[in-house]
Amino acid sequence: MDKKLDFLTKDLIDQAVVQIDKNGIPSNRNGTGYAVEIMNKHYPFKLIITEAAKLVNENLTSDDFSSNKKNRLGLEKLTNYKIVDITKKITFKNIEDLVGIINNELGDFCSKFQYTRKKLLNKGSATNRDKLFIVSDKDKDRDWVINPGGGTQIQYHLFLRNGKLCYGIGFNTQYVPFANKKSSIDYIQPYVHSFLAQPELMKSLKSEGFDFIIGDLEQLENLQNDNYVLIGKQFSIEKSEDFFKLPQVQFQEMIGELQGVLFNTYVGVMKQKKKFEKDSILKTMEKTRIKSFISLLEYKKQIILQGPPGTGKTYTAKDIAQQIITGKVSENKREQAKNLDKSEQFELIQFHPSYTYEDFVRGIVAESNDGKVAYRTINKSFGEFAEAALENYNLSRKDNTEANIKKWIDDKFEEFKNEIEVEIEENEIKLSGNVTIFEVSGNSFKYGKNWKISSNLNFQEIKKLIKVVVENKLVLSNQQIPKDLSVHAHYRYTYYNALLALFFDKYKYKEEATQTEEKKFVLVIDEINRANLPSVLGELIYSLEYRGQSVNSMYKLDNGETKITIPENLYIIGTMNTADRSVGHIDYAIRRRFAFKEVLPKELSNLGDKFKKEKFETVSKLFVKEIKTKSIELEASEHLSPEFADRPQDVWLGHSYFIEQEDENENPIDFKLRIDYEIIPILEEYIKDGILRNTEEVKNIIKGLN
Repeated sequence: MDKKLDFLTKDLIDQAVVQIDKNGIPSNRNGTGYAVEIMNKHYPFKLIITEAAKLVNENLTSDDFSSNKKNRLGLEKLTNYKIVDITKKITFKNIEDLVGIINNELGDFCSKFQYTRKKLLNKGSATNRDKLFIVSDKDKDRDWVINPGGGTQIQYHLFLRNGKLCYGIGFNTQYVPFANKKSSIDYIQPYVHSFLAQPELMKSLKSEGFDFIIGDLEQLENLQNDNYVLIGKQFSIEKSEDFFKLPQVQFQEMIGELQGVLFNTYVGVMKQKKKFEKDSILKTMEKTRIKSFISLLEYKKQIILQGPPGTGKTYTAKDIAQQIITGKVSENKREQAKNLDKSEQFELIQFHPSYTYEDFVRGIVAESNDGKVAYRTINKSFGEFAEAALENYNLSRKDNTEANIKKWIDDKFEEFKNEIEVEIEENEIKLSGNVTIFEVSGNSFKYGKNWKISSNLNFQEIKKLIKVVVENKLVLSNQQIPKDLSVHAHYRYTYYNALLALFFDKYKYKEEATQTEEKKFVLVIDEINRANLPSVLGELIYSLEYRGQSVNSMYKLDNGETKITIPENLYIIGTMNTADRSVGHIDYAIRRRFAFKEVLPKELSNLGDKFKKEKFETVSKLFVKEIKTKSIELEASEHLSPEFADRPQDVWLGHSYFIEQEDENENPIDFKLRIDYEIIPILEEYIKDGILRNTEEVKNIIKGLN
């Protein structure tokens, strides 16, 4: 190069390019001779050198040096950037002529494109391997072309029209070239959806100067028939006599972008569509799996999902519950948990070795009131849940008069009790003479404050009397209440009559022929095998088999009720870890009443990008010779204890341990933490328990996980 250009370095040229990109190329500096080609862009030869000179305070103008061959070759050698002659032009007669020139220039890329397309579409063969664009005999009169087979997909597009040349990526709903039940929109929509799902593709195109040439973003988002949306570049093209003339520099830019940004966009859309299709298939498979569980649950009413740790048994139980309750399954499991927690139709509890009937069904509790301890019998988690399900079940029946009366009494009496509780803070409620209600306790109104021993009007006795009044079996009066209705009310009729009059003065029952929609209630019992089930369930073992039939509890509620009923609309899902030695607690009586379904690791191809496939395969080979998802096909690994030779799936570590987790802000959690503090400790415990053989090979496999 000339001595005046000795200051140039590749780094300086790169800095000059950054500066030009920032400020743009001045309209009077586009150049007429040569350009430096960098990343498929062309920068005027003299402009790039003078901008480099400014960066090091060299007083150099475009008049001070030449773009002669010596300087051009010198800059090419210094930077490895190609110098192109922008005065050269290619000539062609029509679009068919241009397509031939483009395909020839693209060379091996045409084959690369067709084989890539074949792979992404799972096609049997790659046709037209030497062409990116094709012009058939029937297309010769057209002023546009697309890539072969692109009529119903995302398309490479090229047109020569009204003195303009345009190329880019298009989505066409104008026609379907063959008879099919699907419409053009049905064909194109998946590709559009895949493009819109990746905003970075549009951003990349725009950064390279591509934009909407035909149609716009709104049209793309709301596809209609007979539309065409094209994202491309277009420019005027010179025509002299019968020939079009295209500057070589623009032609090379087009060739570079057909292989670069447009190819990346095409592949990105195709891959995303394939992923969407795969996800759709997986969702369908998962829906089918959930439906099979639900079919069994509808038949048996209670099932146990059993399998080794980490197979997603609890997640599956929640999916089943949500599908039963709402008719759908949330993909976002955090949202699912929130929605289920809010639902009165869902309950999840976890059993443990010290869990008892008194914790689960019904038991006695001690309550302190003004320093005095009172004992009450109440329903516990299952008792309350079964009662709510039974109320809904009864209200949903055609003959639901009694259930409607009971609900009205329960609702109104609760209001009545609360009103009295508020009122006696100011004034005690008069019953007769000087006798007043002076306190509301847990299950009764207290009266006779000045008596040596005060007495109580039991809530359940009052509710019984309200019911017979509503049913016209008792008329409100000052007369003595029949003994067969209530012994206590028979002897204390003055006070009960006063209270009934006060209640019906506030509330009037109107018989309504309303029928409540039946709801389904789902109880999930996690780790169901860890408690002593016969002891925890007690008499409910009978009710599990004979739904709707009441059984007597060993405890009588304060209202005198002893019976418990499990209605038809209450479903129970248990989860059981087959690696837990406490599975022996499930006796034959329980096994007869529950249907057992295995939940094993899912197919490797179904678990997404966050699944650590290699780690899972390494660990799985400690348990099974070949990874399969059907228990009848599994063969135990030589590393496993002979005790589990017939059922390696009972201890096989599940897939969920190998899925990368996220924190509350959806940031990935270092997977090494799972290896060090979850996976390896379980495997080491398996060695201690004799589940895995204590060999050097096993130890080395475990060490290799790090």
